[in-house]
Amino acid sequence: MKKKIYIDAAGLRVYEFGTSDMSDIVVLPATVEFESATYEVQADGKVHMGTEVTVVFGEASRSPSFRATNASSWTQTGADCLARSSNRTGWIDQCWTVYGLLNDRDGARDFYQLDNRATAKSALPLALQEAIVWGEASSTSSPQSWIDWFPREDMTGSCPTSVDIGIDFGASLTLNRSISENWDITKYATPGKFQNRWWYTPGVWGSERSVSYTNVVAVPQGGIAAFRIGNSFFAW
Repeated sequence: MKKKIYIDAAGLRVYEFGTSDMSDIVVLPATVEFESATYEVQADGKVHMGTEVTVVFGEASRSPSFRATNASSWTQTGADCLARSSNRTGWIDQCWTVYGLLNDRDGARDFYQLDNRATAKSALPLALQEAIVWGEASSTSSPQSWIDWFPREDMTGSCPTSVDIGIDFGASLTLNRSISENWDITKYATPGKFQNRWWYTPGVWGSERSVSYTNVVAVPQGGIAAFRIGNSFFAW
C-alpha cells in the first residue's frame, strides 16, 4: 500500500508506505511516479523482489540551449535511481536515464532513448539466479512507436565482457556496459515494451551481476514520453 504525502516546492514527490507502527519514506523527483513494490514467494520457495515506477518526459524537459545547435544530438532529459529492493536473499539496484533527440529534422515526431540498467547480488550462502529490468509505455504516455533497441538478440559473455549498448539514431550515443554469463531479452510487439534478464545456472555466490538495455521510441511531435519501468531478482 502506498500513500503520497505531497509534492514540495523543489518538485519532489514524497511517499509513505506501511502502517502507523512501521513505515518507509521514499522521495522521488516530480517526473517519477511510484507504482508498486512487490515481494512474491513462489511455490518452490523462491522469493522474487520487484519495484515499478513511471517516468515522464516531454518537450518541456529539453534544454533550450541545445536548440540553437545545428547538428542533431542526444541530450539527457532526466536520470535517477530507484530505492534498493532487498530482503534476506539479496538485493537489486536499478537506475535509468532518458535522452531526447534534439534537432531531429522530423516535423511529425519526437524521439526518446531510455537507458535502463540494474545490478543485483545474493546474500550468502545463497546464489543469485536471475535479475531482470523491464520497461513499457505507461498509460499517460502519448502513443509510442518502435525505432530501435539493444541488445537485439540474446547474448553471452565471459565475466565481464564490455559491450556498447547506445543506439546511433540521428546522432551518436555511446553507453558502455558489461555482460557476464547470459542476457536473455524479450522484445514485445507493443512499442516501448522490452525486458532483459540476466540468468545463470547454478547461480553466482557473493558477486554482483548487471543487466541493462536501451531502446528508442517516437511520439507525436510535442507529445509526452512516459515509461513504466521495474525490476526483479531471485536467489536460491
